[in-house]
Amino acid sequence: MLKGLRQGLGSLLRGRRRVAPDASVAEARVDALVRTADGARDGGRSAEAAALYAEALAAAPERVDLRVQMANMLKDSGRLLEAEEAYGEALRVRPKEADIHLQLGHVHKTLGRRERALESYRMALRLDPGSDAARHELLELGRAELQGDRLEAGAVDRALERIAALTHRMELLSREVEEVRRALPNLWMAAAFPVSLYGAYRERFDVPPAPATAGGVALGVIVEASDADPRALYAFLESLRSQTLTEWTCVVVCNGAGVREIAERAAASDGRVQWMEAGTGDRPPLPEVLREAGIVLTLGQGLALHRRALEWFGYAGAATPGRAFICDEERRAGPDGPLVGAELRQCPDLEMLLQADVAGHAVAFRSGELEGARLPLAELRVRRLLQLAEDEAVGHLPLPLVQSFEPAAPSPDASRYATCVAEYLRDRHGNGPSAPRLTGHEPGPPAILWPAPSSPSAICVVVPTRDNAADAASFLSTLSRSAEEPERVEALVIDNGTSEEASLVELDRLRERPGVRVERFDEPFNWSRLNNRAARLTQAPILVFANDDMTMLSRGWDVILDRLLHREDVGAVGPKLFYPDATIQHAGVIFGWRGGNIHDGLHAPGDDPGPMMRWNLQRRVVAVDGAFLATRRQVFLEQGGFDEEELPVSSSDVDYCLRLRSSGLSILYAPAIRLVHHESKSRGSDHADPARGARYLHEHSVLQRRWGRFASWDPTVNPIWYDGGRPFQMIRPSSEEALLDYVARSGSGGAWRVEPSAAAS
Repeated sequence: MLKGLRQGLGSLLRGRRRVAPDASVAEARVDALVRTADGARDGGRSAEAAALYAEALAAAPERVDLRVQMANMLKDSGRLLEAEEAYGEALRVRPKEADIHLQLGHVHKTLGRRERALESYRMALRLDPGSDAARHELLELGRAELQGDRLEAGAVDRALERIAALTHRMELLSREVEEVRRALPNLWMAAAFPVSLYGAYRERFDVPPAPATAGGVALGVIVEASDADPRALYAFLESLRSQTLTEWTCVVVCNGAGVREIAERAAASDGRVQWMEAGTGDRPPLPEVLREAGIVLTLGQGLALHRRALEWFGYAGAATPGRAFICDEERRAGPDGPLVGAELRQCPDLEMLLQADVAGHAVAFRSGELEGARLPLAELRVRRLLQLAEDEAVGHLPLPLVQSFEPAAPSPDASRYATCVAEYLRDRHGNGPSAPRLTGHEPGPPAILWPAPSSPSAICVVVPTRDNAADAASFLSTLSRSAEEPERVEALVIDNGTSEEASLVELDRLRERPGVRVERFDEPFNWSRLNNRAARLTQAPILVFANDDMTMLSRGWDVILDRLLHREDVGAVGPKLFYPDATIQHAGVIFGWRGGNIHDGLHAPGDDPGPMMRWNLQRRVVAVDGAFLATRRQVFLEQGGFDEEELPVSSSDVDYCLRLRSSGLSILYAPAIRLVHHESKSRGSDHADPARGARYLHEHSVLQRRWGRFASWDPTVNPIWYDGGRPFQMIRPSSEEALLDYVARSGSGGAWRVEPSAAAS
């Protein structure tokens, strides 16, 4: 037995000596593969790196780190479903590793699975509460309430302390400032406030002083106080006496013994205050004393002024040629109550003002604009504002210079505002059957029914497609069913090299449909070229360039487009687009968001009206998306169509809108036209393909070279908004440079004007 034991031990030792060298060789081979894979990864060769990591993993299947690296490279090379499977296998071994959940969230996000992405990012943050990457992704997907946790934990104050320290360091290290900036974390993300926490924001940040101006402007104030709460009138008079600009004259318009007594006492103790009876019969003129002022601030009842309000209105009057000015407005729960929110406005837009009182109850006019004006004050303010907004002569001070007290009496109420709008339309366009008119108040704001052309215009809907004919056929069916006059809608389907048998069969069926024409352009995908060629194949006066993966929701969309494009001042129209989950995909385009462009309203709930009802109101925008872009064929050809050479795919729609604006035409967002869009269903996602991502960056650089600052300036975006995450979720104080630049542009009378960059000529 002993002999047998010795023989067994000898065999075991000999076997061990044989195995050890083999294991060392295998380990060395894995190490070599990993080093080569790392090199491919660092060199941006994602597909090659994925294959090398997979080979190393086959030799060392227990290495979870290799599985994660392989998944990362599969993700970066666009093989998203394979990456998802690899991350899942890694999580089965390491379910509590936050980074794997984070990377899996990226896959879900790129595939358009918003809820699953949120679930993965939440898990990553739960496992690693300090993960800024997970928090940032959640904020990007619309979870702004997470920022409230940081605020309550004191993150804002700590971030502001770090900002101050780092700013000082950057001043000392000016030669290395760019390198320092790149090394710094995104501190403004930590210091930004969800707009729902506006009161907390204002506790930390006040209105800055206005710059000194060479020549002062005399200020006059006239306030409506006839039905005011006496407490609110006291608050207003106190705010007036606390102004940093002390040279002013104020007239209080009042009736009723209680309010009049307050005004009389104020006038007796302060020579700058006067009062006048509102009157109930004739419409009295403005008091003579206001003619001596350069700027006259007209105020509704239930308002108080920030102590720097007159200072800023005086600055705007001295520094810009604007003929009237509006400002942001805070809401307070009664004269002594807390702040409950704010109306953060944009550069005035006549399209919006015709539908809703989005300018507020405080408007400052140059005194010459009020020549011959008569009370009542609220109606006077609306009428003159509409006239000046048509001339683009109204500037915007993006500062909370007034406060309203809730509940406040409307000034004027909605029905009276609508009457003022109707009178403006009558005075501007006449009262005949071909004049625009106000229509409907429920549910939501009234709309303007613009006159129809004498005979309905034919509409050609251009739909490029490749291997996606079933979706194109479904889309065309919804267009026909929803049209009020389907016989005037023709469809031009551009087959861009379909090869799938089922799609080829469906295209043959489409050829048999009345009003549908199918043309085959078998060439590399070039969105601009396909649409340009299609535009030359039709004589329809109205062109609609549309993706194939959509569903029309709005009845009478054809009539809406015809009426809007019948207006000579309109160059293009875009709709409200929804994702299949009923969140908003597109409510116009925003310029300058994180240095690029983004869809307005992105991922917001479908019933969310947005700031100042911007997602529900027809309005001017800087551009609309080419997924559904309507324009007049004559204008399109005059502009040379889309740029198929330098902007073949991603940015030609934006460039076309900029060219229209440079010609003096408006781009309209029309929420009355609504579609569901299954984004990039036929073409795939640019973010999943490094080559496509690089192309997008190149095309955006072309826009910057061609249009300069106009490709980044958006008059619809108040500079207080923080451009991290989706639009209009968080706020932060704007820099002095951004604030003054915005005031100068908005008050220049040309906030919407566009000119090509000198570098493009």
